[in-house]
Amino acid sequence: MPVYAGVDHDNGKALYYVDPDNGDYNTTDDYSKAKQSDLGSTLAKVYGGFGTQLNAYGVDLSVQFSYQLGGKLYDGTYEALMHRGDGAGTNFHKDVLEAWTPENPNSNVPRLCASDDTNQKQSSRFLVSSDYLSLNSVMLGYTFPKRLTNTLGISSLRLYVSGENLAVISGKKGLDPRQYWGLGSSTTSGSFRYSALRTISGGITLKF
Repeated sequence: MPVYAGVDHDNGKALYYVDPDNGDYNTTDDYSKAKQSDLGSTLAKVYGGFGTQLNAYGVDLSVQFSYQLGGKLYDGTYEALMHRGDGAGTNFHKDVLEAWTPENPNSNVPRLCASDDTNQKQSSRFLVSSDYLSLNSVMLGYTFPKRLTNTLGISSLRLYVSGENLAVISGKKGLDPRQYWGLGSSTTSGSFRYSALRTISGGITLKF
């Protein structure tokens, strides 16, 4: 896809590099003149998970993480929310408040102009890292000592609280790379999807 080169400070139009792969870093606001560039792969170079379990003095703790490193994805949700203003009833991302105006000529966000579709074309502007670190699950429990449970006439008593899908850290706030498969453009799978449902629960394990 074309490489985004920022905004023309004079008129607010989006700029693209003509042919950076071949050393031509001249810029143009004519999208058709911007050559396609290979900007990486959607496939992660490294991915996996890790966790730990701890037990001490009746307290048990288990934690599980997953991660991904080295890939890229196209943030189609952000692209769709940064539209040019021609869609009635369509919401905007708050970043449009930073769009170019004569009073804000140094912005990196093109001007809002419903008649200019070159400002929202697919480009590296919406390409982001797909790296993430996810806290998948945590369980914390406490098993009461035998000397106490024996006096109550029970074999064992354990209290616990657990959480699933508690947090995800990614290269961009609000972006969950786990929900993207494919490019995730504004017209394909992966856009406008919520993160996995976060759940917190607790319980009692009682044995007689």
